[in-house]
Amino acid sequence: MMGILAAALLLTGCDFEHYEVLPLSGTLDVTPRELTAGSALMSVQVTSSGDWLIIAPPQLTVQPLYGSGDREVLVRVTEEGDEDYTFYVLGTDVTLPVVVRHGGDATQD
Repeated sequence: MMGILAAALLLTGCDFEHYEVLPLSGTLDVTPRELTAGSALMSVQVTSSGDWLIIAPPQLTVQPLYGSGDREVLVRVTEEGDEDYTFYVLGTDVTLPVVVRHGGDATQD
């Protein structure tokens, strides 16, 4: 798990020398696991008994990017295109992908 966190922090531009990396713990679920992009703000529900971290591509704005416990996470596509985008919610020994499909109305599947 520390390897995943290290990679996640490096991908997001974090500098290891200034942060203490702690292992994530607890159970984790995310619903829904697929969204359809549109002009509206979308959301997923993170359900967790511990800490979690999100890794997202630059085409998505996702907030918050980390947390603890249950939380609604807001998602917006910042660069429209013909591609599907995937962001990942990381917990202890679990990485859950959430796919944001391009085009169509802003609906949640």
